[in-house]
Amino acid sequence: MAAPGIARVARLRSARRFATAFTLLLLASASLSCSDIALKPKVPVRVSGMIADRDGAPMAGAWIAFDNADPTYPYDPSTHAQVQTDAAGAYAVTLVAGRYDVSAQPPFSSGYATARVRGVELRTAPATFSYRFSGLKVTGVVTVPGGAPLASGAASAYGGNSVASAYIASGVFSLFLPAGSYQVTVGPSDYESGIPTRTYFGLRFASDTTLTFSLDGYLVGGTVTGPGGQPLIGARVGGTNLRARSTARTNASGAYEVYVPGGDYDWFVQPGILNSNIVSRIFPTTTVTAPQTKDFDLSGVTWSGTVRLASTGEPVPSIPVSVYGRSAYGTAYVTSGPAGDFSFVVKQYGIYDVRAESYEQGLEGHLEGMEAVNDSIFDVLLSPSSGRVLLTRRQARASGGVNGSGTRTGWPSTRP
Repeated sequence: MAAPGIARVARLRSARRFATAFTLLLLASASLSCSDIALKPKVPVRVSGMIADRDGAPMAGAWIAFDNADPTYPYDPSTHAQVQTDAAGAYAVTLVAGRYDVSAQPPFSSGYATARVRGVELRTAPATFSYRFSGLKVTGVVTVPGGAPLASGAASAYGGNSVASAYIASGVFSLFLPAGSYQVTVGPSDYESGIPTRTYFGLRFASDTTLTFSLDGYLVGGTVTGPGGQPLIGARVGGTNLRARSTARTNASGAYEVYVPGGDYDWFVQPGILNSNIVSRIFPTTTVTAPQTKDFDLSGVTWSGTVRLASTGEPVPSIPVSVYGRSAYGTAYVTSGPAGDFSFVVKQYGIYDVRAESYEQGLEGHLEGMEAVNDSIFDVLLSPSSGRVLLTRRQARASGGVNGSGTRTGWPSTRP
């Protein structure tokens, strides 16, 4: 057995020989220039073709996207391209020779779903890639309350990896889909007409077919009123559930009418631009099994006050002020008046955040978690918006906010 000292010397000599060899290797590598390394040349390939529908007619306005099927690092934009077909359905584009995944996206109104072809070899010029769409033809006949054809609208189908959409004209649309099960949504172009948009689940297609879609339902009508029982003009009223939704605007008398198929509906009312200081509301779910009258009252607690500079107490006009309801209490917005004044109507016992912000002036003020118990007067104090400034009720009181008469503001009290 070798002595410990002799073994140590042997290990040191071996380490020195390895270090010398490694140093020589580094020097040899450093002597190589970039020109000594063979780079794979990029060979340009001109690709052209035509996109057609299932009957062979040219499809104008379709988008063709080419993406390298063997992606490299770093990203090479020359291996990705997108081009649109012309009036004759033709296109041409220059790519780097290689293998590509190709997608063909038809125009929205065509009724076809986006097609994808993987692993297309495009290595020699001239290269050609053409595509002819296929699919089962699903024709829809759409009627409105009373049985008349729907003048205009849109239809869409979702199923598997396929999504297709088409316009409805004179009550008719066509979709071209692979065989399978679909969710089909059909609705009017005027979504505030009171005619419902309906969604049909689990429709199976195995061959060309024609279906009738009836956008009918029970008539629900009523009046929307605000503070003092005044009718609200231009308010948006809607009923919605998983399978249908229908909305309409109130007329000069505050009246509205919508048609909804039988079922349970959640109801919402948005006061509209003429009454933007009144918060929107969500109302309890009701069951519709027959025509009915449904009125909505948007009266509530009045909050008013002044937007002021926190530093001087000076009123600030033309500042956007918004109320954001927590949970389902809605939103409202106004712009402060010439004297910095504002006023809102909110749902009693709702919890709200009040925000005044001017990005142009770099000012903001916030009141968080205020409960609407009684009519109240308060100020919103603005500070420079170098980071978000949160003014809680306690902080706003401490800052000495005042109302127009020079007395301390009255803050909404908490509910007992």
